[in-house]
Amino acid sequence: MDERSIVKGIKNSEDWAVEAVVDLYGNRLVKSAFMVCGDRQLAEEAVQDAFLTLCRKIASFREDSSLYTWLYRIAINTAKNKTRNRWFKKVLPREKAQFEETPDYRTPEQSIVKSEVSDEVRRSLSMLPLIYRQAIDLHYIQDLKVREVADVLGVSEGTIKSRLARGRQRLAEILDERWEGCHE
Repeated sequence: MDERSIVKGIKNSEDWAVEAVVDLYGNRLVKSAFMVCGDRQLAEEAVQDAFLTLCRKIASFREDSSLYTWLYRIAINTAKNKTRNRWFKKVLPREKAQFEETPDYRTPEQSIVKSEVSDEVRRSLSMLPLIYRQAIDLHYIQDLKVREVADVLGVSEGTIKSRLARGRQRLAEILDERWEGCHE
């Protein structure tokens, strides 16, 4: 199913089109919203609100960007608003295996090490400023190209490259600091 057919279906109020867009982008949007607010329930609420906004305002979608890009902006702005409204000041650590999508066939020891490293990276990532977290999430986790990240965030490719470099650098510094603290 291509995006144009889905957009046309949503504009015609067809249920299958709404289901298709939820299936296609729902999980990705929840993960991205979680990066903003740090609370799974709040992230899910933000994405649900984004889908409702999509249905209400589909006529204003100009199709000069992808549907995902438009939905992403709505979901992230909604997550920011919900976070502000609930007075969250800091991204909370993600619960273990919260977004696990595939079974893990590692030995118990490997699973523990992977879990500890993943948790540490996640906590360190949550300490980055939002502009770096968003760029890293979209590029490295959502697997978007730099050009696509720039479109989603509404900035230039150069800005994204800079945010990725600074985000990686700051993440490395945070991990070094946390690692040193664990072994002193």
